[in-house]
Amino acid sequence: MFIIVFLEYEVREDYFIKERKLFVYISIILMAISIICISLFFYLNKSSSVKDRSEENIPNDSSYKEEPNQEFNTLTEKQVVPWGLHKILLDKSTYTETSLSKRPVNIAIIDSGVDKNHPDLRGIVKKEYNAINPNKKTKDDFGHGTSVAGIIAAQNNKFGVVGVAPDSNIYSVKVLDSKGKGSIDNLVKAIKWCIDNDVNVINISFGFKTDNPKLRTIIHEAYEKNIVIVAAAGNNYGLEVDYPARYKETLSVTAVDKNLVRSRFSSKGKIDYSAPGRNILTTSKYGGYSTVDGTSFAAPYITGAISLIIQEEGLLDRRSPDINLTEEVKNILNQKVNKVVPSEEKELYGNGFVQFNQKEN
Repeated sequence: MFIIVFLEYEVREDYFIKERKLFVYISIILMAISIICISLFFYLNKSSSVKDRSEENIPNDSSYKEEPNQEFNTLTEKQVVPWGLHKILLDKSTYTETSLSKRPVNIAIIDSGVDKNHPDLRGIVKKEYNAINPNKKTKDDFGHGTSVAGIIAAQNNKFGVVGVAPDSNIYSVKVLDSKGKGSIDNLVKAIKWCIDNDVNVINISFGFKTDNPKLRTIIHEAYEKNIVIVAAAGNNYGLEVDYPARYKETLSVTAVDKNLVRSRFSSKGKIDYSAPGRNILTTSKYGGYSTVDGTSFAAPYITGAISLIIQEEGLLDRRSPDINLTEEVKNILNQKVNKVVPSEEKELYGNGFVQFNQKEN
């Protein structure tokens, strides 16, 4: 009997030993897999931050999709004023009166190009530069740049939509290809071209997750040359603002909806201003119209507003060597925000939502 009990105990002990060993082996394997995965994650992140950023894809709105608006694709009998323009320009006369008598502002849209044959954009492109292939003309085979251009300068006619500053001179600068991809070297070349071609305002509706010395240097050079640079803050769902929007020399723009509430996809951190960026009706490639979302489409509202400010104030004709154009524009923009933003919300809304023609209190 004792022998049987002893044997039974020995068998059970052996079973439990084997079970524990199996548990230990499985635990070791799982830990090893976890370590490998974590190491791979940090390796890839480190590699992406150290490698030559000229090979990095750079569209700000990687989730960018045009939602065709069928009603406006066939609409030719009347013009529609998008809600964003109503919000920024409270007095309709601002965009129905022409300012051709004033010196036009040269705005460079560094993006995927502009569809120059779009009925609402004909004649607005005064110069162009293809940073991807300088020997070719710019062609928007992605659509992003055409949507940005419509927000800034769609013509004030009897059809389609109207932009914030339709009298602006648009310089189409292509750095993004048909898939919305580009390189840091081409972006640097594009900004250098803007410096050499008397651009007053640059709109950059894409960004990077990490700093880049070459980009930082050329941005500072453009700033010193009195070029105002407007950049999208990025669609990072509450994470840090992209570069170049994070640089102090640029004006960083976040997106809000019709109720002026920050869009959930917007970045957080170095924000300068808020602008419409949800359900934005604008021009699209191939002559149509579409509805788009993103900080990419908030930035051009501020770009257009800056063009109006420069024209209204005559800033190009009375340049003072003692004050930088960007700083002068910021001072005026800060006077046009609809309300004072509490300090704890600055990283969400910046200095606030810019509105023209507000009633005096």
